[in-house]
Amino acid sequence: MILGTDESDYLRVRPPHPGGMFKDGVLDAVDGYPGMTLNEAAAKLGVSRVTLSRIVNGHDPISINMALKMEALGWGTADGWLKQQLDYDLAQARKRLNQPLAKSPAVLRAKRMPAETESDATKAA
Repeated sequence: MILGTDESDYLRVRPPHPGGMFKDGVLDAVDGYPGMTLNEAAAKLGVSRVTLSRIVNGHDPISINMALKMEALGWGTADGWLKQQLDYDLAQARKRLNQPLAKSPAVLRAKRMPAETESDATKAA
């Protein structure tokens, strides 16, 4: 099982670019949080408006340094941002290679493992 969900559900997921999630969670007003402008967020992060705009619009990835800056401001954890970026990058690479997750070697090995374990137990008996 992947990520504690049914594998078939996970295979249908198209992870969003984390920049859009940053926009939804930090820039947009949500649940009483007033949100902020792109300029304000860029100034807090110590980056240019253009740099943050490229991330928010999905044109550039969230780098390790950017993730650490976001974490320092209390905007999630660096680990969380980088995991989201990795999930997105991996999905994009698979899409470019036309390789769905179900055909990746790691998932195929994981699917075979229970059967192999049972046959190994049968051989040992």
